[in-house]
Order: sequence, then C-alpha cells, then structure tokens
Amino acid sequence: MPATEDLAAFFDTEDGDAETITVQGVSVAGIFDSSTELMLGEVLVRAPTVLLPATVVAAEGGLVTARAVNYAIRRVLDLPPDGALRRLVLAEA
Repeated sequence: MPATEDLAAFFDTEDGDAETITVQGVSVAGIFDSSTELMLGEVLVRAPTVLLPATVVAAEGGLVTARAVNYAIRRVLDLPPDGALRRLVLAEA
C-alpha cells in the first residue's frame, strides 16, 4: 500500500524536475527520463521512463505522451521501500 507522505514538492512542475505528462489520457506531473538503466528480470535494459506518485493509475499497454512523443507502457514498477512512487518503463508507440 502506498505511503501517505506529501510528494507535491517533489513533483512541482514550476520549480522542480517534474513536467506535465499524459498517462492514459490524464495529465499528471511526472519526471521523465529518456534513458534509464534498470533490471527487468535478469536483463539490464536502457529505456525511457516516467517517475510518478503511486496514486497515478497506469497499466501495461496503456499510452503515455511525454515531450510530444507517444509511448506504450511496457512495465509498471512500484518502488520500494514504501510504494509511494511508481516508475513506468516505456517503449515508443
């Protein structure tokens, strides 16, 4: 279950690294990274990702638009330790 901490400052689109991203038709504040290295199973991959609060609903196969590029959600990863953050692993659609 996601933690209840206030992540507003972390996802501030005015003063921080966050930007407005569309996830499955809903505009949200997220942190886009065009080239993240991460382990998917036993394979190290480099892929675009979006870091979001875990309250954002996202499903594999859904669509994301970031920086005017459309992506498909490849994986949805809830991040430890408390599940307050979710990383979407993307592939160009």
